[in-house]
Amino acid sequence: VKTVVGDRVSGAEIIDPVWQKMVHWHAVEMHEAARPAAKAALKEKVLAVQNGDRLLKEFESLAA
Repeated sequence: VKTVVGDRVSGAEIIDPVWQKMVHWHAVEMHEAARPAAKAALKEKVLAVQNGDRLLKEFESLAA
């Protein structure tokens, strides 16, 4: 890529930092942000079944 002052910069120097942030967002941040909603939906479904409270307690103990 040619800069406004006539120098040349590799496309990787421009794209790689942006790409790294996008990959991190998709692999980590997106899932962390969605976790509370997913957990609430799971809890609602589990509590709707027979013995759901016991099952939920067992499930949550796995994270401890």
